[in-house]
Amino acid sequence: MDSSGSSHHHSTYGERSQRAHRHRRHNKSTTRRVNFLSGVWAGFANLFNFWGRMRRSEYWWFFLFSILFAIGSYLGMLIWLDSGEQILFEKYGMVDDYKMFPYEYTSLSWPFYVLMALLFSAQVRRFHDVGLYAWVPYAKLLVFAVLAFYLYRLAHAAHSFHFDMGVIGWLLLLAFLALAGVIAYTACKDSEKERNKWGRSPKYRRKIYEELPPPPNAPRRGNLRKM
Repeated sequence: MDSSGSSHHHSTYGERSQRAHRHRRHNKSTTRRVNFLSGVWAGFANLFNFWGRMRRSEYWWFFLFSILFAIGSYLGMLIWLDSGEQILFEKYGMVDDYKMFPYEYTSLSWPFYVLMALLFSAQVRRFHDVGLYAWVPYAKLLVFAVLAFYLYRLAHAAHSFHFDMGVIGWLLLLAFLALAGVIAYTACKDSEKERNKWGRSPKYRRKIYEELPPPPNAPRRGNLRKM
């Protein structure tokens, strides 16, 4: 009976080793799949977390929610402005464009500011998840702030959304798009399996991806008799 127990123990260890090798080879996740609701929850629950990690599926589900929210908010603002202009026209007659412009600019711009705010911490944690420092999201946020201020000054001077961006505006826009492309490419990478300086992997968290300890020595038959 003792020998059978010992062989059962060693066979179990062999099965565990084979299972670990199979998971490493196929690069499978050891956690549950992320759906839309869990991805949105992961984004909002860590909205002010700039140190942890975020897995790929969580980021893209939250990215989809943020895009849909920004588009819906923008369309809602268009409807609101159209009805507001109609009310002002019926009450006060014709309203000058330079009086309506600051209100229109603020209303139509805030969905994009909210979009950047929602995705910023998620982008930082996505970089951490693949083992990279998040200087690209910070640079993108800085370029976006400078570009938004620059465009506001031009639009405010022209009292209209139709204005010439100039060389500086186009350079800032190209820099923003280039940084956004780097972020999108990095966000498509898989999570690091090992723990890094920003914490454990949110995708590969079971010990099956860690080195298995050697099997314990089976007790000798003479020691069993003494027991």
